[in-house]
Amino acid sequence: MKKLLLVLAIIFNLNISWANVFVPPGAQISELLWDENGDWQLEISYYYFSDGEITYDSVVISTREHRYLLTLPVTENFEQGIFILNKQQCADSFDINLLGDSIFIKTYDNDYHYYSPEEHSLIFGDFPNSTIPKPNTGSSIALVEGLNRWFVMDASPTLGQANTLEGCTGTIKGTVYNAKNETVNLMNRFAFNFDFRTTETGSYSSNLTNGNHKLTYIAYDVSGEDYFEWFTIEPIEITIEPDLVYENLDIHITDPNFLGIHKEPENHPLKIYPNPAYQKLNIEMLLPLEGQNMEILVLDMSGKEVARFMKSFAKNMELEWNEHFPGGMYLFGFWTNNTLIQTEHVLINPFK
Repeated sequence: MKKLLLVLAIIFNLNISWANVFVPPGAQISELLWDENGDWQLEISYYYFSDGEITYDSVVISTREHRYLLTLPVTENFEQGIFILNKQQCADSFDINLLGDSIFIKTYDNDYHYYSPEEHSLIFGDFPNSTIPKPNTGSSIALVEGLNRWFVMDASPTLGQANTLEGCTGTIKGTVYNAKNETVNLMNRFAFNFDFRTTETGSYSSNLTNGNHKLTYIAYDVSGEDYFEWFTIEPIEITIEPDLVYENLDIHITDPNFLGIHKEPENHPLKIYPNPAYQKLNIEMLLPLEGQNMEILVLDMSGKEVARFMKSFAKNMELEWNEHFPGGMYLFGFWTNNTLIQTEHVLINPFK
């Protein structure tokens, strides 16, 4: 949660004093296993928060047959805590079905008012809409974080500790090529499940989660600011076993749009202002550019294209839009001769 607020602060150029910011506890299921005695162990990671009057320290855990109220131990504000709930603690008042179940967790304050904006859930085994099988003895279902957060089968449980990639991923290695069969050497990050960078020779190493994969797209952080776009690749089909290394797994990016992506120069050729903007941007050309026209692609923060413009080169250009852009952050990409020359995050304010 602290990381999320910090990212938002950077995007919107806010000055934040942590002492005056409310951070919700964000309780979530981080690991589930059955021990050698056949008893379940449920790991909950959370942020504890108290403003002196209201304390957000309680969670209600629900399965298809039970509900259980749990008060979490105190931690320092903004510090993550880990709590292990097990069958012995709950006796007959709460249980989890090994064959399959749905587990939901909600956060409440000390007056039992529901706070957390969303439930965190795990649905596994033979339960309808399950996303993962039941864990075998010696393994667990663990929450891992990469390009997203998701549950994986973990052959090396780390109950009571922060989850690692050991036991739930394998390693893939190879070389990245573009549509011209040239090796790719770019400064920003690629990603499948987890992010990685290429070396000067185009080689890479990355993790993939256990199981069967058919990879048809690769993500690339075009702007270098955690804004990933997806590009087509030659399909790769592979089954990943935990902790194994798979060599010579080359990646061939077939998407022609990727050919226009190069390392952005340290000195940007364009000055873009104002930012925030209302219905117009000024574009000042600071360095000479080849070509006669500039294409401007506008994406929202989900990666969806919302507008596309064409401008003739001039020392000073104005970009006006008639479309109604809801207030928020957008990524503007500036292209000439099918080459991306600059990206710019622009905050569009719908109010003058």
